[in-house]
Amino acid sequence: MTPSPTKYDADQIRQLVAERQRIVAEKLANPANPANPRPQSDGLIADTAACTEGKSTYWPRPLEFTKVEPFVPYPTESLPRQVREAVYNVANTTQAPHALIASSAICTLATACQGVIDVARAPYLVGPVSLFYLVLGDSGERKSTVDAYFNQPLKDFQKEALKEIQPEIARYKAELEVWEAKIEREKASLREASRPKSDGDGETTKKALGQLYQDKPKQPLIPKLTLTDITTEKLHYHLANEWPSCLIATAEGGLVFGGRSLSKDYQTATLGTFNALWSGESIDVARKTADSFEICGARLSLSLLVQPTVFTTYIAKNQSLRQIGFLARCLFAYPESTQGSRLYREPDGTRPGLDAFHDLVLNLLRRGLDRQKRGQSRTTLHLSSAAKDEWISFHNEIETNLGRNGAYAEVRDFGSKAAENAARLAAIFQYATDPESTQIDADSMRSGCIVAGWHLQEARRFFSSMPDLPDGESQRAKHLSEWLIDYCEKHDKRTICRSVLMRCGPSKTRKRNDLIESLKLLQEYGHIRMIEDTPSIEINPALLELPT
Repeated sequence: MTPSPTKYDADQIRQLVAERQRIVAEKLANPANPANPRPQSDGLIADTAACTEGKSTYWPRPLEFTKVEPFVPYPTESLPRQVREAVYNVANTTQAPHALIASSAICTLATACQGVIDVARAPYLVGPVSLFYLVLGDSGERKSTVDAYFNQPLKDFQKEALKEIQPEIARYKAELEVWEAKIEREKASLREASRPKSDGDGETTKKALGQLYQDKPKQPLIPKLTLTDITTEKLHYHLANEWPSCLIATAEGGLVFGGRSLSKDYQTATLGTFNALWSGESIDVARKTADSFEICGARLSLSLLVQPTVFTTYIAKNQSLRQIGFLARCLFAYPESTQGSRLYREPDGTRPGLDAFHDLVLNLLRRGLDRQKRGQSRTTLHLSSAAKDEWISFHNEIETNLGRNGAYAEVRDFGSKAAENAARLAAIFQYATDPESTQIDADSMRSGCIVAGWHLQEARRFFSSMPDLPDGESQRAKHLSEWLIDYCEKHDKRTICRSVLMRCGPSKTRKRNDLIESLKLLQEYGHIRMIEDTPSIEINPALLELPT
């Protein structure tokens, strides 16, 4: 006789709840990751199909691996006209994501402005307008192509300035050769004076040699604005001896996060240098085998495209990337890919917006070079009264959402720098619109706040959904769960044999050990359960959409 469903269901629920509590207690006592334990299911779901057969079975509510919020389109319309039209031109040609294109455009503009202007948020809050962009995207998103469009005026400026400075470089080389000859002559005199029974005056020679070292010809500044090699040694030398302002831009950010500069031994020094340059601080470079020097007033912007898996792996192993504060300074983006929808379009041969953008950047760079030659300091852009009201409103809105239950509680580090990035963006937009202005108007500030707010939302969207599991484990399990759901719905099944998984399942779980670990994880998350004494797996009915 079939037991009373009501009594049987209640007993079953009590047993399952007790078992779940025991499992939770064990996990809390010995968590795999104490700082971020895996989530637990918040309820039980009746297996209605089993109930109709006279069985009463309950499943745990399936947990999500990630809760990814929907992507919000980039606010292209909020950009100044000079930037907006260039973005539309390049998007028409490349069909790359607007967020990626706009990031490249604004970073180029920041490079042109950072040597000429600073921004004052308040009387004692004056800082650079340099920007750090970190964009996540897979290979094939066409960042290299996009960068080539926007970085062309930087390269044109370098060629133009190098040609103009050639006579000065030639004069420097000649003076250096004369200086080196004098040094060798004085060294020879000093050696002669140090010999026994010599009539030479060693002290006079030493003084002459010391004076020569002080009179060493100074190398002229050689404008070079773009770098791809980011070793701290190379960066220090470049900013101190070649040009005090540059852009590091690469579509292969994996080489950065997997390279020497961010390896365990060099990470702190590299990120410390980046943070100091973002803030406009001086850097003391102490060397054992060469002259020490100080870098003052240098400026650096960054534009990196990193593959999501590479970035996630690096973050999981290097929490210091956030703790040191480097990521907080970045304008973060994880745009939806356009791959698969980029059908061929015949180029129309016109790009008025991009051409105007090139002219704008070249003009700003020439102004910066002229100021450099004259030894003039940067112009400080202050906030107008209306712009200050806009900025304070944005600042306070972000701040009130950084609390424990606030919208940006999980990205407090990004939120702490959002208002400053908004002011930097506003200053860049203002200067691009009117290079003669010394005040930021309300429209430029509003645009800066909208763009900075969008990037903060992107950081929240990504980091609130980052898996807290070891590298690759959650992604394999998630992929396997999606494959199982698709397979069962296509074949109108709720069970599948493990041999089928080994033979036909996702390539990432074809290896026995990977498959076992993924199945264990799916069972822990309530997606599946193993059928005792059989090689079969049953799928949680809550995940399936099968015919009744």
